[in-house]
Amino acid sequence: MIQSQLLPGFLAVLAAVSGQPFQGGGQRQKYEPAVKLPDDFVRYARLPDGGIQPRVEVVGEAVVILYFKGDAAQGDLFLTRSKDEARTFEASVRLNAVPVLTQLVGHSGALDAGPDGRAHVIWVSGGEKPSLQYVRESSAGAFSPVQDLGCPVRLGLSPAVAVDGKGKVHVFYVAEDAEAAEVEGETPGLRVWMRTSVDGATFGPPVAIDAAADGVSDSSAVSAHTDRVNGTIYFFYLTAGRRGAPEVRLLSSTDGGATFVSKLIEMASRHNTPPQARPCLSQEIVTERTLGKGLTIVSWDTYAQVFWGGLDPRTRKLQGSPPTSPRFSDSARRLRASGIASGSEFLLAWLEHPVGDRSQPMRVGWQVWYAAGLVPLGWGQAPEPAGDSMPAVFANRERGFTIVY
Repeated sequence: MIQSQLLPGFLAVLAAVSGQPFQGGGQRQKYEPAVKLPDDFVRYARLPDGGIQPRVEVVGEAVVILYFKGDAAQGDLFLTRSKDEARTFEASVRLNAVPVLTQLVGHSGALDAGPDGRAHVIWVSGGEKPSLQYVRESSAGAFSPVQDLGCPVRLGLSPAVAVDGKGKVHVFYVAEDAEAAEVEGETPGLRVWMRTSVDGATFGPPVAIDAAADGVSDSSAVSAHTDRVNGTIYFFYLTAGRRGAPEVRLLSSTDGGATFVSKLIEMASRHNTPPQARPCLSQEIVTERTLGKGLTIVSWDTYAQVFWGGLDPRTRKLQGSPPTSPRFSDSARRLRASGIASGSEFLLAWLEHPVGDRSQPMRVGWQVWYAAGLVPLGWGQAPEPAGDSMPAVFANRERGFTIVY
């Protein structure tokens, strides 16, 4: 939360800044941040052992981190923990025996943590056929045997996992609609499938949770999350679109996964270039010192621009309209968004480089907003190029954020 010495400057510009409208593509007139952030308000952390493409979960006093080591086609997944906000790391554990596959938006691994703090990880392995793999921690630092959940036809390389407050595990993946494939003259599309386990030991059969008419875009990654406030299950992805134009959609279930409702987040028909998306779901940290109410944060990129918004835990409505994009006047290609809120501030991090200049290395950029009125508080860029990595973010215990890459 912003400390009291920052509030006078913030209040002085609140009315002037918060009323300025957002414009498409992140373009708007030049502005200055409402207040000057402390130098350490946004920290940077590099992964251990040259790892890249982190996924993070905060569990009590620790941060659980899943990361990848390998090349553009395949590699290995490692899990580590940090008890000092990514300043140091515990010994890493390799999770896979068969190489893990990747796609354009990163490796296929996904992470969540259960109410007991233990990690659950899902990924797609190589071999003769791509196979869905799942593993869970049996105790701190030890893992149960890896489970092979099968080789669905046209298995997508971006599964997801979400664990609810009772320890129930929901695994999500993209694959061909087998029933449609049996209909003569029909071209089978891709569907979103869910498998559920009471404790992660045995999974039920796959169930399609999306609308067949939507399909799934081949260029989409996916993300899943269970709301810690009311137990709503979310699944975030990019559809193929009902009229040939992709859409960013959010599926939600308030009955434990029995039924899902689809919500349109962004229509892509107004653009002229193919989209790619790495959707991200997180939840703001709420304490007695903060202003938040447990918003689930959605962040994503399409058409080389990044966006975010907050979902009210009671109504599941997106806070603010339209979703927020960085407000800069410079021309940059921004992608691979990752957002988080700490109750009074929001941070969005992404990769970027100048438009039309692919010779420039990708760097991690970020912007922070104050919750009241979406007032901009500052922006910046990591001191080192990202290489083949991408950012993940978490809120620090006392104040500010850490960007891991």
